[in-house]
Amino acid sequence: FDLPYEDIENCSRRTRPILFGNDKWARVQIFSLSLIFKLWSLPHYRSKSFQQDMIDNLSNVAIPGTGIKLSLFCYWYWTCLFFVLFLNPLICLFGAINKAMKLKHTNWEPFIEDVCRSYKEHLLHPDDWFSLWRMNCRLVSYHSFVTQSPDYRQEDKWTFLTSGKALGVPVSPYFEDLTNIVCKNKNIEGGMGIFFYKNAAHGGDWILQKKLRNADWLNALLPNNAPLSTMRVITTSTHSLLALNCLNDDDDENDDSKNKDAEDSLNEVYTPDYSFDESDESSKFIRAESAVLRLGRENASTDHSSIIFNVDMHSEVVTNGTTNAHWYQLGPFKAISCPWLPQDTQIRNHPDPPQPTVTGKTVPQLKEAIDIVRRAHFKMMKNVPIVGWDVAFTDEGIYLLEVNLSCNFFKGRFDIERYIDFVHQHWIALQTIEYSLNTQKDKKAQTKKEI
Repeated sequence: FDLPYEDIENCSRRTRPILFGNDKWARVQIFSLSLIFKLWSLPHYRSKSFQQDMIDNLSNVAIPGTGIKLSLFCYWYWTCLFFVLFLNPLICLFGAINKAMKLKHTNWEPFIEDVCRSYKEHLLHPDDWFSLWRMNCRLVSYHSFVTQSPDYRQEDKWTFLTSGKALGVPVSPYFEDLTNIVCKNKNIEGGMGIFFYKNAAHGGDWILQKKLRNADWLNALLPNNAPLSTMRVITTSTHSLLALNCLNDDDDENDDSKNKDAEDSLNEVYTPDYSFDESDESSKFIRAESAVLRLGRENASTDHSSIIFNVDMHSEVVTNGTTNAHWYQLGPFKAISCPWLPQDTQIRNHPDPPQPTVTGKTVPQLKEAIDIVRRAHFKMMKNVPIVGWDVAFTDEGIYLLEVNLSCNFFKGRFDIERYIDFVHQHWIALQTIEYSLNTQKDKKAQTKKEI
C-alpha cells in the first residue's frame, strides 16, 4: 500500500471539478492515512515497527461512546485497513449526524446540508486532537525512517536529560552521585515490600530525581493536593525542510547561493512570531505553534489527569478550558455513559475544590518558556519537524521535563492552514528523497547484476 503523494496532486489537477479541487488539507489527510500501511512493518524510532508503536500508544484510547480500545485494530494489517476504509467513514458519518442533530433543525433540508458539510469536515478536514496527534505521529515516523536522523534519540528520556544538560538546556535535575536506592514499605515484613533501583547515571534503568513543586502563580490556579502541572508547547522547525531540500539537491550541495535561496524562501513563508533575540539563529527556523496548561486534578499523581486550558501566546492570557477524558473510557460499562463530545468546552474554573478561576489569568513566564523551548529545539533536534515540550514552572525556575516527538496538541489553538502547508511540504520532500534513494539502490543492484 504505497500511495505516491504526487499522484494525489496530479489526480487533483486532472479531475478538479470532481475530486479535491484546491483542497490541500484533503490531500494531506488522505496521504497521512495511506502512510499507516506504507510504514506498517518498517522500523520505528522508538519501537520495532510502526505497527508496534500504534499498539503501544493506542491501548488506552477509544472512539468516544464505543469503549473499544483502538489498539485492537492494529494487530493485523487487514483489520486496520478495514477500519480506515470502512469504519472510519462510518464513524465520521455518525459524528456528522450527531453534530447536525444538536442544531435542532425544523425541517430536513438544512439538516441534510449540515450532515453533508460536517461529514466532509470529519473525513477530509479533521481538526480534533486525536486526528492531529496521529498525523504528527505519521509525519515524524516517515521523516525518521527516510532521514535516519540521530535527533530522534532525544525521545529517550535519559538521552534527553544528559544531552540537554551538556548543551546548557534547563532540563529537570537528576541525581548523579547515587548508584542505587532502596525503597521499603514501613509495615510489610518477610522480605516483601522492598524494591531496589539502580540509577541510570550508573548504567541502570531508573532516572532518580527529586519531586518538583509548582510555582506560586501556578498553585493559585490549581485545586488542593494537585500534582506537578505542566504546559505543553508545540514547536515546528523549518530547518527540517531546509535540510530535506538540500538532500534533494545533492548535485548542488556545494552551491551556497542555492541553499541560501532555499533558506530565504522558507523564512518568507514561515516567519516565526516569537523571536526574542534577533542574533539567535534559532529564531530563523523554530516557531512555537501552540501552548496549553494541563492543570492536574485533585489527588492525581500526574497531570495526565487534568483540565486543559489554551494559552494565547500573544497576550499571555489563559482562555477557556476543556477535557479529552471521554477518549479514554474503555469497556462496555464506560461506553454506555460516555458522551461523543466533551460535556463542557467553556470551562472557566477548575472543577476541583476550591475551584479557582483560571480563564483570564496570565502566564507570567510564558515568553521565557517559549524562548527556552525554541532554543532547545534548535540546539538538540533542529531536523525534527515537530516537537512537543513538557514545561514545568516550579518554585526553582523553569525546567523541561521531556520531549514528545509523536506529539499531541492537546486541543491547543494554532494556525491550522499553516500547519497543513507545513506537513504538505514535508510529504513532497520526503517522497522525493525516498524515491531518489530507491532509484540509486536499483541502479547499484543492476550494476552488480551486470558485473
